[in-house]
Amino acid sequence: MQGIEIRPQADGRRLFTRPFDPELDALYVAHDKWEEFCLEPTDRMFEPDLHDRCVDLNSDLVKIAVSEAHFLDSDAISWLPEMEMWFEHLRVLLVVIGPQPDVDGGPGPWRWEAEGPEGAWFTWSRDKQDFDFHGGNDGIFGTKDLYEKLVSAAHRGLRKQLIKCRLGHLEIRPVFAVRR
Repeated sequence: MQGIEIRPQADGRRLFTRPFDPELDALYVAHDKWEEFCLEPTDRMFEPDLHDRCVDLNSDLVKIAVSEAHFLDSDAISWLPEMEMWFEHLRVLLVVIGPQPDVDGGPGPWRWEAEGPEGAWFTWSRDKQDFDFHGGNDGIFGTKDLYEKLVSAAHRGLRKQLIKCRLGHLEIRPVFAVRR
């Protein structure tokens, strides 16, 4: 039954939930939470309850999602390659174009899904030390301007860091967030 749980709500409704599936789901990191997200694993290692303890972070996180504005912020996104130290399975960055998921917009239940053109993504090529675009020459979502902005941001914010780090694979996928 895919691990679906029924959670009664105070108003008598029932909320159906399922656990996070790292192969299907992405963790959306809001722009104002990015620094906290990047620093949390390291900061956690210095908490008093972990002194004199050997700790291993086992994360199955494969996909994270950030806003288009965040991706275009070279300084912020340049931290991404270092995240592999804590999230060894991280391989996909979803760039949410347009309106962003708003989980504070009222009571649940809510669910967001990422939708985008099949086969339109950038792949980091460690051998070429550059990005390969997959999905045609028309650009992404039919706009060459958006395609060029994303390519420029990837080069400006990620290329140098990806060359220095050991991250062997990274896909950058532009998507829309659709509320279900």
